[in-house]
Formats: sequence, structure tokens, C-alpha cells
Amino acid sequence: MAEIINVFNFLKDYNEISNPVITDITKQKWSMGFKDIPKIEEIWSAFAEGVNDEKILDVIKPVLLPCPIPDEMIIDWIEGDWKDLHIDAIKFIEEKTKVEHSQAGDIEQIEQFSDNDKRVNAFTSWIEERNEWLNKEIPKEKGLEIYNKLFKLHSDIKRESESVELVLGDGNVVWKTLGISHPVLLQKVKLIFDPDVPKFTISCEESDTELYTSLFRTISSVDQSILSDVIKDVEENNYYLTDTINTSALFNRLINVVDKTGRLVEEYEKDYTGPMIKSDPMLFLRKRNLGYSLFIEKIIEEIKSNESLHLPDFFNTMIGKYDNTTKEIIEEESWNFNGIDEDILLTLPANNDQMRIIKYLNHYGAVLVQGPPGTGKTHTIANLIGHLLSEGNNILVTSHTEKALTVLKDKVYKDEEIDLQSLCISLLSSKSQKEEMDKAINEMAIKSTSIDLNKEKEAIEKLTVERKNLIEDYKKLRNDLISVRSQEYKDLVFDNQTIKPIEAAKFISEGIDKYDFLEGNTTDCTVNLPLSEDELIRLYSSNDDISEDEERMLSKKLPLLGELWTVEEFEEGSEKLNNLQSATLIEKPILRLTISEKDRLN
Repeated sequence: MAEIINVFNFLKDYNEISNPVITDITKQKWSMGFKDIPKIEEIWSAFAEGVNDEKILDVIKPVLLPCPIPDEMIIDWIEGDWKDLHIDAIKFIEEKTKVEHSQAGDIEQIEQFSDNDKRVNAFTSWIEERNEWLNKEIPKEKGLEIYNKLFKLHSDIKRESESVELVLGDGNVVWKTLGISHPVLLQKVKLIFDPDVPKFTISCEESDTELYTSLFRTISSVDQSILSDVIKDVEENNYYLTDTINTSALFNRLINVVDKTGRLVEEYEKDYTGPMIKSDPMLFLRKRNLGYSLFIEKIIEEIKSNESLHLPDFFNTMIGKYDNTTKEIIEEESWNFNGIDEDILLTLPANNDQMRIIKYLNHYGAVLVQGPPGTGKTHTIANLIGHLLSEGNNILVTSHTEKALTVLKDKVYKDEEIDLQSLCISLLSSKSQKEEMDKAINEMAIKSTSIDLNKEKEAIEKLTVERKNLIEDYKKLRNDLISVRSQEYKDLVFDNQTIKPIEAAKFISEGIDKYDFLEGNTTDCTVNLPLSEDELIRLYSSNDDISEDEERMLSKKLPLLGELWTVEEFEEGSEKLNNLQSATLIEKPILRLTISEKDRLN
């Protein structure tokens, strides 16, 4: 076991080198503190309202109103861009010089702003209106900035959804000497966009709270034994981040675990260099690989604590322990090109290569399949799921991307009677997991109440026999077809000579109406004609020596030997015929048998 533990320790260390622990929140891909969120009607915050709910934040797009328009009598006296929301103090022009034109010439007159009381009162009233506008619109502008940040964040998450996740954090630990400034109590959240309002909603329906244990492991002063108790407490009690009373007590415990000089503070102390923790909720975007090291640590802990734990045999190869016994080489029979096997039940069509993958898995306990997109890997996994379920196994499927799991689920077998997709439960989303769990339970409940086990067992036995017979028939038919097909490419043997099929076909094609052959069957198509050319000519020339009547007579069947007359019967018949001829006085030749003819017939 020590060698295997070393393998996992190597993987853990390699991951930490490739993905170092982020201890400064500003180095995350994106972050936003709740303290920066203004209090306006368009924004609702669970932290501001002090409620414990799945919903954390609502941000409706604020609509900025224009600045109140000043009266016409003062609009020309106002300096600068009075419409600009970022200009706080608005000044007026103290005096203006007017030029009056007359016959005597141009006369300049200086007019003071304060010369007209109505103008002064109008400016004062407008300034009050504008200040009210500033007090309302400046927070709304900040709210619009937050909305725009969330809009960009939504686009980034959508583009990189498989590699990033949005997290809500609180309990910000600051330790200036170590360069640490990061929340430690975390919870994954979702960012939902409603374009009809438009509005962004952040909710924490995904998973339970967790501690940022990777950060604690970078601090040498942390008491790891007490930290384990705190981790267990967080896992069991599921703290709400908006429940500031409970989280404050937790933060106080945590900072004392970090270091004996740790402090729980309301505001950060500028001159203090020790560790501090403060309730300072914030959102941030992080890479998804942060739980990899923790996962490996749990594997190592389980291997150490369970001496009877059985690990797959392929681990021996990883640590250099090779099996010297000869392994069976798995090869499919030549007929099995469609992935049919008597011992393996599949729910989807398969080929010989996919069948070999399943047999390797059954034989060795592990198999590595590599191939470019579109080569049937997902189809093969879906087929594996059906096969493993038929053997009563539980199956866990993992992937780098959630999209790949969704595609795989759609490939799993489903029809009107059997729905294996309903047994697939996602472990990534608590909401979808609940829906899929309910669907799976409902499917199992329906099947369990509608199935007669005895009848099903009988049906299984019957189908097993039928399937076996069908496979045997399939083998025979396929072999017959292959044999017939092979004749098209097999060389012909004629007159002790080998002839290519293409050459024979050309000869027959060119010999139509020229080399026609006699009708009839032959006992051996590989031998030549038993007649020479002269004998064949003589045979055909004999057609002129035989009359049509003789040819018809010769074409008739010969009588059976038992039906032929004996010599005595023939003599008796001949005598009767001669007597009849004499009686009728018709001259006819008299039939007599000579001594030699008698001997020949006998």
C-alpha cells in the first residue's frame, strides 16, 4: 500500500505545483464585495436584509434619470456640464458684459448674477433639485455598474462554464506578513439572468458550505487536529453565510485555529500584523480544480485507515509489480463483426471493437480507450452502462465537462418499456439531483409494483434460449454467406489449369453464340470434354444418318429387362402373327428366328 500512497502523494504535489493555492482574493479571476453594493430599490441583498434564503442577491437593471433642466433665466448663467452626474458643485457666472447697439455706438453694460432676485431664487431651487437627483442617481449609477459587471461575468461563465465556478465567500482572513487576504467559508452559487426584466439573481441552491482548507494548509501555524474538528462541524451543520450570528462564532474558532494571536475584528486594524478575520461577504470566480488535492487526500486517508481495502489489479502495474503469468489475448471470432456475444447483454448496437473493449474490462478490470471525436466513445460508454447494469453493478461516470455527461445520458437506452435514463442521477447539481432522484424512485416503484418476478424469470429463461438459438443461426447464416461470397473471388480449375474469375467471365462473354454448350448436367466441372475434335465432328455429322422417326425412337426410354419376351414367347407371337396374315391373304413378310438369333437372345 505504501507504493500506491506515494503515487497519490505525487499526484497531489504535482497538482499543487501546477495550480498553486490562491491566498489573495484579488488574484482570482473575478471578485466583488457586498460592501460595494449600494442600497437602492433595484438591488436586494440577503446580507442587507438579514434573511436566510437560497436567494443571495437580486440586481434589476437601474434606469438613470436625466438631470432636472434649469429655468431658462439661469441656464445661460450656469458654468460647466451641469448634466454630468459626476460633477458635484455647480457654479454660476458672477457677471456678464452685455453690448447694446445704438445710433450713438455700442454701449457695454455689466450685469451681476445677483442683480435679479428671481434668478437667484431659481438657481437655489434648481440646485436643491439637482442635489436630490445626485443623491438618488449616484447610487443607481453604482448599481448599474454592478449590473454591467454581472452581465460581463455571465458572458464569461457561459463561455468557460466547464472550467470555472462562481463562489460566495465570507470570513475574510487577512494576514499581512504572509500576504493572505481571502474568505475561508465558501459556498458555490449560480448566476441566473432574466432578460424579460432584465435582472440578475444569485442563489446558493447548488451545494453545502465548505472551508477553504487549501489555504489553511499553506499556514504552518495551523493546528491541523483542531482544524479537522472544525471541518467536520462545517460539513455536519451546513452554515448559512447570511446567518451572521452563527458564522461569527465559527470565524472566532477558525482564527484561533490559524494562530494563537488571531483576532475576530469588526474593522481591519491597520497597524496589526497578525491574522485577522472579519465578516466581509464577497463573490468571486475561481477555477474548478481547487478540490483536486482535497479529493486525493481523502483517497490517501481511506487507504491508510482500511487495511482490507481491495484496489484494482492495474495499480500493481503503476507501482512496478508486473504479473509474470501469461495473460489471455482476447480475440473475437471471425463471424462476430456486429458485436454479438452469448455472455454479454448490450442495449445498443455494437461492433467487434466495442465488444473487445467490454471483454477487456471484464478480464483485466480496467481499459483505456483513446480516439478522436466521432469515433463512438460515448456510444461505447452508454453500451457499457447497459452491460454493467445487467450484471447488477452500480456505475459512476466522471468527466471534465458537465456537457459530456449530458450527452452521454441522452445516449443511454430508453424506449416505451425500459427507461435506463431515469436511473441516471447527476451528482453535480443538488436541484437536478433531487429531480432525477425522484424520477428514479418513481420508475423503480412503478416497475416493482407491476412486475411478477416468477413470470419475469420464466421470460428471461425463455429469451435466453431463444437468443442462444438466434446467435447460432446467425453464425451459420453468416458463414454460409461468406462462403458464397468467397466463390466470386475463388480461382477456377478447368482441365488441370487455374483460371482467374475475371478471365473466365471475359471468355464466356466473348463466346456467346460462338461457343454454346450442350444442355445437361456434369458430374465434374473441372475436367475437359472427353471427346477429341475429330470425334466431336463425327458426332455432329451423325445427325444426317438418322431419320427423325429413328431419332424419336432412340430418344424414348429403353424397356425394362423384365418386360422383354422370352424366346418361346417371341416364337409363339410370331407364329400367331403369320397365321393372321395368311388368313387375311395379305402378303406380308414372314417372321422367323434363325438359329443364331435364338442363341443371341438366349
